[in-house]
Amino acid sequence: MLGDGGAAGAAGAAGAGGNPPACAATADCSCASLQGHSYWFCANLANYATAEAQCETQAMHLVRIDSKAEGDFLTREGTPRMVFSSDGFALIGASDQAQAGQWRWVDGTLFWQGGGAGAAVGGLYANWFTASPSASGAKQCAGILILGSWQDRSCTALESFICEGP
Repeated sequence: MLGDGGAAGAAGAAGAGGNPPACAATADCSCASLQGHSYWFCANLANYATAEAQCETQAMHLVRIDSKAEGDFLTREGTPRMVFSSDGFALIGASDQAQAGQWRWVDGTLFWQGGGAGAAVGGLYANWFTASPSASGAKQCAGILILGSWQDRSCTALESFICEGP
């Protein structure tokens, strides 16, 4: 299932388990893998829709983060790959564009309801930064901060991004 790459912990390091990344490195994007999932770390800047379209060129989607271990892997691997170099933030596959306050992963899974005082749905993982997500409706796309917590921002903001695939 897309997005469960970190569910069992960070025991598998980048490239662990003999699974080569299923993406192609470019001048701006590099690949890593964890527990059978491939990740594409892109330092170039794009808005949410363009970032998702670029992920799709690799048969991937913006990353779904299902555990602290997976989030830790993303920050550990993303830092030297320069995805946090612009402003300490990289887009992930979470948004409430379909319905305000209903935070879903790109695959449609509802994982959070409400604003900063909301709650995780069905025991799914969430790691929002203080006062995030906002209830303003202007910030409908999420990203991971260099320290691992998540923040919502405008979907039109130009940011680096992280993709995930099988």
